[in-house]
Amino acid sequence: MKKKPEVTAVTKEKLMASFWKFYCGKKIEKITVKEITDEAGYYRSTFYDYFTDIYDVLEQLETGLIHTLKENVQSSLVMKQQNDIIKILATMYEERGEYLSVLLGKNGDPNFHQKLKDSLRPMLFEEFGLPKSDMDIQLIIEFGMAGIISTITYWYDNGKRIPNEELAIMIRSMLLEGTMSLISKRSSFDLIERFGQTE
Repeated sequence: MKKKPEVTAVTKEKLMASFWKFYCGKKIEKITVKEITDEAGYYRSTFYDYFTDIYDVLEQLETGLIHTLKENVQSSLVMKQQNDIIKILATMYEERGEYLSVLLGKNGDPNFHQKLKDSLRPMLFEEFGLPKSDMDIQLIIEFGMAGIISTITYWYDNGKRIPNEELAIMIRSMLLEGTMSLISKRSSFDLIERFGQTE
């Protein structure tokens, strides 16, 4: 008899939650299917109804996170609320931060950071009409995306000590004004004078 969709969804969710519990504590190559199924309360054969192997669980989990992020960003772009993109990322961190922080952290998946940027890059080029073949533009976009992701990760890992709205304003200011300019404004040390103006 065919299982009901809601039943299969719950089963898959439990298996993924079980995987995640182990993934947060040890390297993926040390996790076994038996551990996952024992923790979730299923037989090993049930695991293979949903996943090909341990790495497939991680892949599906990452794909789901990136899909949610892309949907939120695309929705913002359609509504012409470009200034809210950074806030969307910060808000998603508040909702899915446990996953994102681990995946982007030192013990997480080294490929996830690149996957995240690869999912955002085409949308940014298309929305702002940027030439995809221009290496200068590519480097600037890469710098911006890496900075945004790293800053939000650091904010989350350090207790989210400022509201996400304030974080979004700060990141936007860094992108528009430059980091050295903002540091100089907030301290007595003039970084621009120290490092020199750009040509």
